Formats: sequence, C-alpha cells, structure tokens
Amino acid sequence: MARKARATRYLCRSNRRIYRQNTSGVALGGPAAGADPFTGSASYRPGNSQNANPSNVGTDPFTGAGSYRPSGAPPAAGAQPAELKSSTSLLPHTSFLSFPPTNSNFSVVTGKIKEFNSQLDEEKLTSDELEALDSLTSSLSKSSVTPPASGIKALEKMMSRWPPVKQFPAIDIIRTMAITVLPTQVLPCLLSKFRELSNQPGAELNFTLAVRALNNGLTSCPFTVSQPTLVSKPDLVKQICSLLFPESLPKLILTTKNAKVAFATLLLNLSILCVDGIIESDAMAQLLALTTQFLSTESDEEAVYRSLIGLGNMILSQRSSGVLTDANKSKIAPLLSSVKVSQTGPNRLADAIKEINTLVK
Repeated sequence: MARKARATRYLCRSNRRIYRQNTSGVALGGPAAGADPFTGSASYRPGNSQNANPSNVGTDPFTGAGSYRPSGAPPAAGAQPAELKSSTSLLPHTSFLSFPPTNSNFSVVTGKIKEFNSQLDEEKLTSDELEALDSLTSSLSKSSVTPPASGIKALEKMMSRWPPVKQFPAIDIIRTMAITVLPTQVLPCLLSKFRELSNQPGAELNFTLAVRALNNGLTSCPFTVSQPTLVSKPDLVKQICSLLFPESLPKLILTTKNAKVAFATLLLNLSILCVDGIIESDAMAQLLALTTQFLSTESDEEAVYRSLIGLGNMILSQRSSGVLTDANKSKIAPLLSSVKVSQTGPNRLADAIKEINTLVK
C-alpha cells in the first residue's frame, strides 16, 4: 500500500509538470528587471496606489512627511498589466512576486533607528549594537557577504523588545535582507506580527512589512541550506502554513491597501508551491479555504486579483491531481459571482474569473 501511495504521488506531480509545460501561464507585466508583474512598475514601490487613501500612502504614519518612509514613492504610470487578450492563459501563474527595495540607501533607515533609540529609556541599542547594525546594512549591498550575526541579533532585539510603533525600520531591513537570505533567528519575530495584529499604533504596518519579508523569503530561500542559521524554503513554507490555517490564526482585519496586497501576494506565492507539488493536498485544501475566506470579504482590486490568481492556481492543481471535489466546485462558483468587475472595457478580474470558471464546470 505504501509503495502504491508513493507511486500515486509521483504520478500526480508528473501530471502537474506536464500540465505546466503545456499550459504555461503568461508573464504578467513588463520585462524590466525587478518589475512588479501586477502593477507594471519598473521596480516595486511598496504600498502605493493611485486610488488608495492619501493619508496612509507613502508616508511614515508616526513621524510625518519628509521622514523615512518604508512605503516609497508613488508608482510609475503604466498600463494595467492584466488587460490581456482572451486567448492568453493566466493560469498557472508560476513566477513568485517579491517586494525588493527601490534603493539601497540605508542611511535614512539607520538614522530613523538611531532617532528611536535616543527616545527609549529601556532596551536601548548599545554603541556596539549600533555599529553591528551599520555593518549589517553595509553587507546588504554586497550580495556575496553574509549578514553579520551581531547585526541580526540587534534587529531581533528591536523587533521583540521595542514598542510596536518603533519596530518598522528593523522589519524593513529584514524585508530587504530576505531578497537574498532569511536568517532563522528573525523568522519567529516575523511570524509573531500575525498574532500581534491589532488596532494598536504600528501593528498593521509591522504586519505589512513582515508579510513582505516572508514573500521575499519564499522567492529567495533555497530548498536546502548549507548553514543552519539560514531558513530553507520547505521549512519556511511549513511554518507559514502552520500559522495561516484558520484554526490557529485569529481573523485578520486589514484596513490599509498595503496590508491587503501583501497578504494576497502571500496567498498567491503559496499557491505556486501547490502547483509545484511542494504543498501537499491536505495543506492545500486549508490554504484554499483561507483564500476563499479572504476573497469573500475583500474589495481592493489589486488584492482581489492576486488572490484570484492564487485561487486559480490551487483549483488547477487540484483538478490536475484528480482531487477537485464537487463540493469545492459548488463553493467556488457563487464566490466568483460575488466579485465586482467593471462592466465596460477590458477587465483583468473578469478575465481571471472566466478562466477559473472553466476549471470548476
């Protein structure tokens, strides 16, 4: 029986690979290096949208205008990347989406950390820790240099002991670091931002940056690591999934576009691992339930689109594996009908819904 089960799993994964080779999804967005394939910008500028509330876009919500902004500048104008010809398949989408920095100038980030540090009575960074932090940020501009452990320890201290309203520069540094490596030491701190999400000042921004860092880790972490201090992709996926499943995760109440898009991107990136057969069927079923729950209450177009593509990836994976049930199909159809789409002109949501509908008929 065990041999038969292994053979069945191998056959399912082989079928998925063959399906991907013959129905490869389009590369959404432009060809520029670092382009965000869902916004078309030459480089991703976290947390900005032309239709987002200007009071919480592109500003440091705690210190005001003209200061360090973990959100960056407004995105470059460009065509909406999902206005695709109907003959072009959106699924499966197999390219991870990341949140790279728009520049490598860490002086403003470390300057903000030093400003916050001077305001603290307890848990201040020592002069040695500040020096270690400078060494770490310097190493991030050299991809071949491993970030020093002393600097990582200083980041962990800020993320776990500083007031939430002062943690975001440290998390933003880790977001940048995760483009190349993700140290095991900071992973629990990133995951803790899910549990700490509340209406407390700073909590949602910390959550947003932590989720961006996890997305970057899913992109960069290798399947095997030579150093025990670094996170492997399988371990990262396991820890994220164990946190995300509905029975262990409090209901997420996200109020900003930044947070919604970051979380939808996480669902999409995890769905790619479902297509690849890395996430097994039981975990995929729970991830599918979480994605449908998110879609049923979300209205932001970018967040809806990314989670729709993630939903489509998982349905396609279940279908190619022969585990897509009639019960799941019956739940998906009304969900798709509830998504609001434009009634005129090209519409990427309508294109995605149309393609997913063909999978559940």
